[in-house]
Amino acid sequence: VRHERRPREQLLRARSIEDKNGNGVERGSAHGGARVDDVGDEKMRCGAGASSRLGGDDEDDDGGVDDAHRAVKAFGGASSARATASFVTRAVTEAEKADGILPKREPEDDDETDGKEFDIFRDSALRYMGYANEVGESFVAWVPAWGVPATYGVAATYVLMDTVDKGLKRWKKAEGEEDQAKQAVTVALDTVTWQMLASVFWPGSFIRVVVATTNLALAKADVSAFDQLAAQGLDVERLLPTLMGLAAIPFIVKPIDHTIDAAADLSFSKALKGEMKEPQEWAVGAGVIGACLALPPILFSLAGAINDAAGVVVG
Repeated sequence: VRHERRPREQLLRARSIEDKNGNGVERGSAHGGARVDDVGDEKMRCGAGASSRLGGDDEDDDGGVDDAHRAVKAFGGASSARATASFVTRAVTEAEKADGILPKREPEDDDETDGKEFDIFRDSALRYMGYANEVGESFVAWVPAWGVPATYGVAATYVLMDTVDKGLKRWKKAEGEEDQAKQAVTVALDTVTWQMLASVFWPGSFIRVVVATTNLALAKADVSAFDQLAAQGLDVERLLPTLMGLAAIPFIVKPIDHTIDAAADLSFSKALKGEMKEPQEWAVGAGVIGACLALPPILFSLAGAINDAAGVVVG
């Protein structure tokens, strides 16, 4: 399952949450909500505060300790220790809530979680169409010459359907507003650009390099140990590159998605939202999007050179 591959409209909503809540919120994904980084630190501070109070550092805390002792006497034995721990934990928790130390859940968090609508391109089996080209690159040794390009067609179809879906949703959401068409076009362009980079060309080029590198390693290695398996009809020299390509898919998804996220914030997404004001921002954005577009052809060429070195003819 592609964990960070996200429709752009959801990314925009997650970013708006980030802007509203501050730096403690991590950008949400299509498969999970936002995460508050500071919660762990707050819990540690609460634990430290509880320890100091139970230690009797000030007069106000002695009452809590006496209550704990009374709980021990009331129950007795091994069960009394558990009762004491539970009693003290509840007492400390209530005290912390009263002091405002524990983080409080805001109402809008519930709205974001409970009001999340079903997205057929994220929450159904259709999302696997976005992996078609990566699987095709992995099976390049097993399919005809047109097989791999066909899988890119499947992935591109998924991207275009998602683009139309997000554009129409924004069109309906902005009904009655003066810039309704502009909003819909902006979301659609943002979606198709992000998806074509993060869901199609970047992962496909990386998998091709993985498969080609495996081919080269097998060409240079002593594979005589596989002869017996080949005699039984198991072609390890074709099977192993396929397995390596498939195994690499889960490991490249998040790094690619996060990289395209950062690139989008500096380039096309920023431009589409009209946030580029200075010439320097336009120059940086042009450089970033240029690098994003140049990387897949570079990797495809690299994979071709590796296959040539391995003596493998593809296509």
